Amino acid sequence: MICRSYRRPWPVGRTRPVRVIRYIYFKVALLQETHLAEIDADRIKKMWVGVEYHSSLNPESGGTSVLIHKSLTFQCVNSKKLTLGRIYNPNGGNSEFFKDIADILSNTTDIPVILGGDWNTVLDRHLDKSNYMRPSSQSTIGQPSLLMNELDLKDIWRQTCPKERDYTYFSRVYSFYSKLTFFLSSELIPAYLEAVIDNILISDHAPVILTMDAGYTSLKSYR
Repeated sequence: MICRSYRRPWPVGRTRPVRVIRYIYFKVALLQETHLAEIDADRIKKMWVGVEYHSSLNPESGGTSVLIHKSLTFQCVNSKKLTLGRIYNPNGGNSEFFKDIADILSNTTDIPVILGGDWNTVLDRHLDKSNYMRPSSQSTIGQPSLLMNELDLKDIWRQTCPKERDYTYFSRVYSFYSKLTFFLSSELIPAYLEAVIDNILISDHAPVILTMDAGYTSLKSYR
């Protein structure tokens, strides 16, 4: 799966990210800040070979998409379920945002959860910022922890790289890097193979790629 962030309107055509993702051949793609009007979202549906879910605000801000390729084969094993969520925390978000998510997911505590997105804040200002002395909203640092504690979620990349530094966003204004995009997963998921921070391709954010094994021996791992 891929979680990719777009903070600006796509400068080289609003459908180019879909063409790039289709070429790289990811099975599930989570997009944010798509800046798509409904007519552009309809164009993506026509281009994408599979299922597309989209939520748009206006062409100037917001917008998210979930793309699921038709070649991704699902097989229900022992009635096991999985909740996959696409999260975008707006700039200046507050604790109520995370409380609302926790409330929505409170009835699925017995179902494994994976949440991917641009959280617009860091979990650890020492590890997740290249210069933690640079200004940032102290009120937002660690806010996802409220959700993580409520639902028992972990940062998948940080679980496998507890002391390493890598970043998903570069601020040209303050000249520092931050890790704002990450996957959170519940411990109910028996196995995930890797979470990798990739190179920036067509955005000012780097994609985070999650390759996972759902724990079903009869299924292949997928991206």
